[in-house]
Amino acid sequence: MPTERLLQFRAGTALFALPMASVSEIREVQSPTPVPGAPPVVAGLAEIRGRVVTLFDLARVFSLDPGPDEGRLAVQFSGPRSHLALLIPGGAHAFGTDPEPGSRWDAALPGEVEHSGFPAPPDAALGCPVLLDETRPAFLLDVEGLLRYCLRAVRGRFRLTG
Repeated sequence: MPTERLLQFRAGTALFALPMASVSEIREVQSPTPVPGAPPVVAGLAEIRGRVVTLFDLARVFSLDPGPDEGRLAVQFSGPRSHLALLIPGGAHAFGTDPEPGSRWDAALPGEVEHSGFPAPPDAALGCPVLLDETRPAFLLDVEGLLRYCLRAVRGRFRLTG
């Protein structure tokens, strides 16, 4: 059976997971360069290996406490989305999991997620609650859904009228 690798990290009190197949690189970033007029989900711009990357702040997407600016990581996406990255608190690590039915991927019950301190996502397309290691409720991010949500916020903010 194939094993899928996930990146696991916390934002606020919530545990998140992201498929490693969608990640190109993970780098510590200092204070991102602000983008004037950008919506709150845009943390700013950062340089990663000579490339300017737009950082989306996961804490702001989910209305969580962003925590300290030190030790924050940029999770740069792979493929055609490599100009975009997710800004997360430090402390991420990768692990393998078996995505077969009846395994650790079984969806968590809504009550279990609520009691875990996990906030309701602003959009259902951002991912789904799962149980990691059969005990830890987490939110498995859907990369395409997350990026669509963030890009929609950017387009809405900079929409020209008239």
